[in-house]
Amino acid sequence: MINLCRRTALILLVLIAVWFDFRTDKIPNRLISAGILAALPIRLTLAAITKNLYDIGQLFIGTFLLFLCLWTVYQMGGLGAGDCKLLLTTGIFLPVKSIIFITIGAFFIAAAAGVIKLLAGRLARKEKLPRKIHFSWPVFCMVLLHEAAVITGAIKT
Repeated sequence: MINLCRRTALILLVLIAVWFDFRTDKIPNRLISAGILAALPIRLTLAAITKNLYDIGQLFIGTFLLFLCLWTVYQMGGLGAGDCKLLLTTGIFLPVKSIIFITIGAFFIAAAAGVIKLLAGRLARKEKLPRKIHFSWPVFCMVLLHEAAVITGAIKT
């Protein structure tokens, strides 16, 4: 039951983030705060139910390491602050190996979308650079793919 709550909250959070990102080009801090407030009790409850104290340490260490990696990408201008916060919040919901899977997959999807936009712009003989990639939708795609793989048993968490 708690895993269903985790899945539902995570998918809803990322879906709402996609909506805001496309509508306003920003992911609101209130949404990120709500996600964190939902994720922490769920993750701590899961650790308590499974009596896995290692999971609590993994939560904080994994989130900190993800922050360091995303901070570097943010400083280089590769991601916006809202995108970083969305991935960090997603990382609170999930174990480290799952968030690595989602993060790498989202970067590949965004890169492919960027190449397609660039080629489409060149084929249409437009000299302007293509509009930015909304990174929230590759995150959403990877969260859905991850949760589908977990439900079907293709990935163990």
